[in-house]
Amino acid sequence: MDYEHFARLQARFTDEKLLTKEGYYRLRLSGKAQFELAFIKTGPCGESVYQPLIKGTFAEKEAIPTYLLDLAAQPMMQISQRTSENAALLDKVFVELMEKCEQAVAVNESAQEATR
Repeated sequence: MDYEHFARLQARFTDEKLLTKEGYYRLRLSGKAQFELAFIKTGPCGESVYQPLIKGTFAEKEAIPTYLLDLAAQPMMQISQRTSENAALLDKVFVELMEKCEQAVAVNESAQEATR
């Protein structure tokens, strides 16, 4: 996956979490080589419901998703290791989540500008 796309999203995130009406987005970096991007809703008992959670690594200007957990998907999806069979699905879900996150960041930026 294109690291530049991920880096642009990361640069626009002001905190680790971005609250929206539907839930919140979280972007975490672990050192220089790992990331975690998630959309999370709160369940009826206060638990975190990942819709989805994607973990990955950085390698040579690439952001590579390696893990997926989606508790809202029917059936629930969990991929704990990237393989040639699931790479396309991991990449697709990662791009979709980045796009949704970018839209949420844009709405948040617009709302902040309107209050200034």
